[in-house]
Amino acid sequence: MLKNFLYFTLLLLLNQVVGMATFQPVTINNLVLAGRVYQMLYVGEWLICIQACYDDPRCTSYNYGISAADNGLCELNDCGFQDWCERDTKYLIYFPNFVFQEIRKFSFYIMKKDNNQDGKKTFSFSGPNDYPLNVRQLNQTTQSIFITWDAVEDNEKNGKILSYKITYTLFNGKNSPRTINVTAPIVHANLTQLVSYRRYNITVLASNEHGDGPGSDSVIVRTDTSKPIAPPANVTVFNKTSTCILVMWNKVPYGKRKGHIRQYKVEYTEVASNYAQIREVGDKTRHLMVVDLKKNAHYTIKVSAATVKGYGPASQPLSVLTEQDVPSAPPQIVRAVNKTSTSILIRWCEVPFGQKNGHILSYNVTYTMVNQNVTTTKQIEAPTLQVNLTGLRANTNYSITVMASTITGHGPASPAIYVNTQMEG
Repeated sequence: MLKNFLYFTLLLLLNQVVGMATFQPVTINNLVLAGRVYQMLYVGEWLICIQACYDDPRCTSYNYGISAADNGLCELNDCGFQDWCERDTKYLIYFPNFVFQEIRKFSFYIMKKDNNQDGKKTFSFSGPNDYPLNVRQLNQTTQSIFITWDAVEDNEKNGKILSYKITYTLFNGKNSPRTINVTAPIVHANLTQLVSYRRYNITVLASNEHGDGPGSDSVIVRTDTSKPIAPPANVTVFNKTSTCILVMWNKVPYGKRKGHIRQYKVEYTEVASNYAQIREVGDKTRHLMVVDLKKNAHYTIKVSAATVKGYGPASQPLSVLTEQDVPSAPPQIVRAVNKTSTSILIRWCEVPFGQKNGHILSYNVTYTMVNQNVTTTKQIEAPTLQVNLTGLRANTNYSITVMASTITGHGPASPAIYVNTQMEG
């Protein structure tokens, strides 16, 4: 197949190019010319790649992927290793399943027939010989790059320079190149509507009345940083204890960072009071143990990331409930509301809401004969808030306390009250 291809190529060149005796096409397997690609095509067939190179006067050589995995990738180069850029294989690098072919010397021609009897085509010199030099950025924002360049040298213009064409595309991207034209002698351009914090590959070529010159060496420029446009991914929360929760997250998706992530912010809000607090951690940390929280309390958690330009959007709030704990306060206002010689009716109020630390399941009422140090405890199921102590001794002094319990245990006992049963008769 390669032999037939070379035969076809030589015939094609012999039919179109004058002076072929001084230049022979070069075809090399498993090598590509690096750093000179100005256009990428997916053509599917080798001959279409050849035709594309012949149809474009800028194209001196091409790289073609011959395997099915390369999907017919055709890379058009603006020079070859036999012309002005190199005369050895310094820029040819090993790349399996690719073919490099240089089809013409580096020259730009327009094609016109003369009136010779043999009817052969002749060629006259066309576009500028050289490209604009010293292409460079002067400024950039999040969505624009301002570039400038030096004019083509006088002895390389081949006429009057009429305009400059700037071609730019995302570096390592598969999007189509974009071009703008500026009228000479202007030697600057502002590339707009770009994507923030992305690298762009930029080339400039000059045009005279005959056509385009070669493209400049590629310049890679990154647009400026902006705020992230997405929150950190996969935020999760775990209630570790009654007073702390663990928050974990992944990085902001790559294309959404818009700069180097400098830090993360965790915002946690206690729902009942709507009281929000913030903790910040460095860019290498992607977890946080939030401590000193209220027990058995609902919190919402949000995480956001920041570049040097500020914080991006926060993640969707996640709800978490801290674990239950024992009550941190006793039942309130314990009092005796009735008594006889053998009984005392005791009532109390609930533990204050913010100090229950969970669901109150029961109350323990402890009463002790003061003089004999005999203690008895009764358990009362919540939500009952009273108990009638019976079977007591007449005319006896009792100390009485009440404590509340959650699933995790008993809270503190209330201050003791002292009550004397009535005398018999």
